[in-house]
Amino acid sequence: MERSILRMLALLAAPALMLAVVACSSNNNNNASNAGTVNNKANTAATAAVAGPPVTPGPPPPGSTPGAAPTITEVMTDNAYSVTNMVIPAGKPVTVIADNRGAIHNWHVLGVTDDSGKTIQTPLMQGPRTDSITFTISKPGTYQFQCDAHPADMKGTLTVQ
Repeated sequence: MERSILRMLALLAAPALMLAVVACSSNNNNNASNAGTVNNKANTAATAAVAGPPVTPGPPPPGSTPGAAPTITEVMTDNAYSVTNMVIPAGKPVTVIADNRGAIHNWHVLGVTDDSGKTIQTPLMQGPRTDSITFTISKPGTYQFQCDAHPADMKGTLTVQ
């Protein structure tokens, strides 16, 4: 009797354990053999869901200093950015708020520095945590941004006009 109860408990616990393993697994392996995995399908769907029309900076948050830089909030979850296409004005300061709600992430613009010559990136940080960066780019162009911990999955385009 005890043995059959233990067997039944094991059978009931197995699906829950598998669900936990799948939910907690990380897709840091970027080789082609993973193309059909459940994680890659979920990541592709999440990335496709956030792609859309370009996001332009909104007004400064209430209570901020008058003339403060407009802001874009980038929510970072496991292997996905909430905004993958940003358009900002050339020569004007912009603030990107990096709201990390997942694993270790950052926001890093490639191929350009700000007008003062500094790299445009937030630090790598474990979620939940929020950081921000204010920068000015005067040179119009299209630049790529990424999460340095997940460059294959978390990337986007920054257009300076």
